[in-house]
Amino acid sequence: MSLSQYLPQTVTVVFRVDARDAGQQSDVTRARVFDGAMWYDRRNSTVGTDGLAATTAGISVQIPAPCGWMPYEEYVAAGMPDGCWTCRPGDTVVKGEVAGALADAALRGWGTASIKGVRDLAREDGFRFRGRRGGAMRYARVVAIEAV
Repeated sequence: MSLSQYLPQTVTVVFRVDARDAGQQSDVTRARVFDGAMWYDRRNSTVGTDGLAATTAGISVQIPAPCGWMPYEEYVAAGMPDGCWTCRPGDTVVKGEVAGALADAALRGWGTASIKGVRDLAREDGFRFRGRRGGAMRYARVVAIEAV
């Protein structure tokens, strides 16, 4: 069964490896494109007791596992292997496909978001809500990225 009918978006994760960790003079920037992912824009509005409205926004991205994701320290320790990738807070996720020189330009463009957190739910026990396994999402085997 192809997940592309359920996860129809293409996303690009643009990640940076520190120069010191890469053994280079400057930081190394790489981009990894994923077809068959989910990009979800979250917007919440609330009205306080004082009558003022507050709006918050965020983005959730899910990339089905196995997808080659490794925690940053493991990725660096393994020598930044081809076919694998990492991301951490401060890296960028882009709605759509960008590569090469475009990846650097996309860092400040439309459809981009700064990564605030990442969880590999294939390595963990799926989603949890208030300490309990979260319904059908407990079966999720994805890399979940939260961004703004």
